[in-house]
Amino acid sequence: MSELAIFFVHGVGCSGDVWREQLQYFSQLGCTVVVPDLLGHGFSGTPDDASAYEFQQMALDMLAVFDYYHRPNNVVVGHSYGTSLVTVLARERQHLVSGMVLVSGGGPTPLSAQPGIFCMPACLLSCMRPALMSFFEKRAFRDVAQRSNRDKAVTLDIPMYVMKHVINGQRWKEGDLEYHTNVTVPTLLLFGMDDRFVGLQDECDMLEALVGSRLEILEGAGHMVMMEKPGEVNILIHDFISSDPVKQADQPRGNAKLSELDGSSQNRIRVVRQVTES
Repeated sequence: MSELAIFFVHGVGCSGDVWREQLQYFSQLGCTVVVPDLLGHGFSGTPDDASAYEFQQMALDMLAVFDYYHRPNNVVVGHSYGTSLVTVLARERQHLVSGMVLVSGGGPTPLSAQPGIFCMPACLLSCMRPALMSFFEKRAFRDVAQRSNRDKAVTLDIPMYVMKHVINGQRWKEGDLEYHTNVTVPTLLLFGMDDRFVGLQDECDMLEALVGSRLEILEGAGHMVMMEKPGEVNILIHDFISSDPVKQADQPRGNAKLSELDGSSQNRIRVVRQVTES
């Protein structure tokens, strides 16, 4: 796999550290693994400039990273908000991207700012930080009590003014159903059965929209499925990138609904109860 680069893009409030298990696993396989921190996250800069956090600007940042590090064969992996960013990569660099993995991404709908509490001044948000972190942790993980302090530390570990800018900058009206149906790279959808941010029907809608896609549902996991079930996620991604992309691309688009999980879409939707490494 020396000619393969895998790009892992995290979601809002986290950092590239959420992919540490995937970084270790795929690096040992000889892949080039690229795990950027979005602007304002992790080790990246944290400018107090709202325009720098607009979706279109963040997408340009990811395109620049991809253009610098891409190899002859490339797979892009995104989590939550990061799934929209890697979808742009797959669409804009379609001739270079051989596969896409969307983790806890939701449906094929445009993004729009929903500030809610994040319309408040950043100084007040900073005072509320402990409560906001606790709320996010409880929703992000299936069982937050079972997570290590290191796991919990990577959630919402950004300045509150950055969080406010990112939330208010989530505007991507182009990301509608039509945009997604024109993404033709083979796609793997990964979803935690106990996700409290994204619904299963949303994942089924994305499955329907993307040609050559398949959906893997992992039991015992929530929104942070790659941290809660790293072994299963690593094997599923490994199997995906090792498979014949032409065969996957030739799969017909489905018409997946919740009632069909055990019916006509069975060949494209699977509930993963246990995966063991060989």
